[in-house]
Amino acid sequence: MSVTQIAIGRLLRDADALCHRRNMNTAVELGKCDFEPIDHGVEFYKAHYLLDSQHSEYSESVARVIYHPSDHLWWLYIPGKVATGSDEPMWYAYPYLPNSAELSCLLEEIERDPRAYFW
Repeated sequence: MSVTQIAIGRLLRDADALCHRRNMNTAVELGKCDFEPIDHGVEFYKAHYLLDSQHSEYSESVARVIYHPSDHLWWLYIPGKVATGSDEPMWYAYPYLPNSAELSCLLEEIERDPRAYFW
């Protein structure tokens, strides 16, 4: 198992814990945290529910955490404008903490959301 695989495994475990903690303390109408694995990282979503539904009406991407093996850093990205002719947003480095060698720093920034970028 490579260092990258171990790091991604840790990210998946920590992302699951982050979403679990956030969802326990957040009302359904404010949106729930969810994530999906992507290449070398995860993408976090804010899932929106109708009050009488158990299934998400829609989800919006709020952040990506990606490991770059070349510089051994974790990078935090936020979505920007949707590119012309595409449904996918452009992704930009989070301006206040774009990268860190410590995964926990980036996940804490997402969870606390001190500048209301994510939730």
